[in-house]
Amino acid sequence: TNTKSKVEVDFDSGEETVIDGITTVVLLGAILRQDETTVFADRLIKEGEGTEKYLLSGNVRIVERGDTVDADVVQYDGDTKIGHASGNVIMSDGTSTLTATSAVYYSEEKRTVFSTGVAYSDSLTRLTSDRGTYWSDSAVADFIGSVRLRQETLYLEADSINYRRDTEIMSAAGDVVVDRFEGSVDSTRAGSDDWYGADGELEGFANEVNRSLLFGDTIYFDGVVDSTSVHGDVLLLRTKLQDESTDSLMVHAQKMILLSSSVFDSVIATDSVEIVGRNFSVVGDSLVHDRRLQNDVELIDSRMFGRPIAWLNESQINSDSLQIFGAGGAIDSLRARGSLFVASQDTLIGRIQQLKGRSLIASFENDSLRTMTVSPNAEALYYIEPEEGEPEVALQVSGDRINFDFEDGVFDKVSVFTELEGQLFRNSIIDQAKNLAGYTWDPTMRPDRKTLSDDLLRRNRIRANRFQRAPAGLKSESTTESGI
Repeated sequence: TNTKSKVEVDFDSGEETVIDGITTVVLLGAILRQDETTVFADRLIKEGEGTEKYLLSGNVRIVERGDTVDADVVQYDGDTKIGHASGNVIMSDGTSTLTATSAVYYSEEKRTVFSTGVAYSDSLTRLTSDRGTYWSDSAVADFIGSVRLRQETLYLEADSINYRRDTEIMSAAGDVVVDRFEGSVDSTRAGSDDWYGADGELEGFANEVNRSLLFGDTIYFDGVVDSTSVHGDVLLLRTKLQDESTDSLMVHAQKMILLSSSVFDSVIATDSVEIVGRNFSVVGDSLVHDRRLQNDVELIDSRMFGRPIAWLNESQINSDSLQIFGAGGAIDSLRARGSLFVASQDTLIGRIQQLKGRSLIASFENDSLRTMTVSPNAEALYYIEPEEGEPEVALQVSGDRINFDFEDGVFDKVSVFTELEGQLFRNSIIDQAKNLAGYTWDPTMRPDRKTLSDDLLRRNRIRANRFQRAPAGLKSESTTESGI
């Protein structure tokens, strides 16, 4: 409830003018005071007798505690304690600044509303939007419409953002895009003009190779612990320069949490997760993907749960859980456990080699699948490539441990260890060899890089439409594909 208090006006001199029989007194060098509010202006006119409405112009400054609002013109109502500012409006509390062409300042609520476009900046952040509201006491701001936010290694676009400066917490909604630079940034960059494009618009990191590009419906970002929570049709693209080529990881899910530090980061994804890496792809219920630096080498540990299905080269792996290890951008090994079934397409003979058991260890060499070892209670059905003119042979075996060996990612041979049992199928009876129990081979379930890339392009078109221009570096399908 507004508490009406007396308005006091001091001035250096006055001028009296008469227009159409109406006398107007203009006070020069005026100072208006009401409670904690003080307004300075070159000129002041009181609008009518019996009211507390004033028109102030010329170098107008509103001062209230630690806040200042500068403008060309201010209409101030002493009854409601509301000031309407226009023309080169600048609001500052000493640590943050908001600029606009007009604003409404509500003294009782310590609230300022910008409805004709606003730009915000502080030591960490630069932001632009169509309109916004700022609460001085709590240092909280709501920005709505074509919002763009930039920090040192973070760029964000959304339909709306709630920003809490003191706690470094942000929440955003509506076609959210987060573009993060993956690496150290020169400290001089924080105040440099390359945060903006040639047209003065805030830009992302489109020209950087090492980056994360994240899309979703809503996002919650905590800058203190550097965590990001995203919900709603989330798509993440990570690109990194690796051995003079660009490595990439794409993750699609309904929910995602990203944690980060100087030597460690983690992606936690849940609900219909799809992953496409440089040399593998996985679908499952949930993912935990960790990266850390050790002796300047990037180590990877990815864990999938909820009956994941993984594809390595031409092999499909079904299991209860899955873990992938890597170093320096290449896969080292893979482990899978529980209700394990491996189907590997042998393109030379057009058959599906099969392997099942309770656990799997796969090894890689030069980023290519080398061996698969299944144990215990291992079973295999494999087809032997015949010599020219010889009949095809199938062998169904079981043992304590079975190895599949690969050459350049293609199935080469099988080895069975301890308690070997088997059955050989030759010539006309080869078709009597039955698929192992739990047989699963469905390449249509494999996440497709092109499908996710097309989705990325579609979302970038939404970005372009939001600002009615194509984002730099993402202007065509060919350009985007080359970066993925």
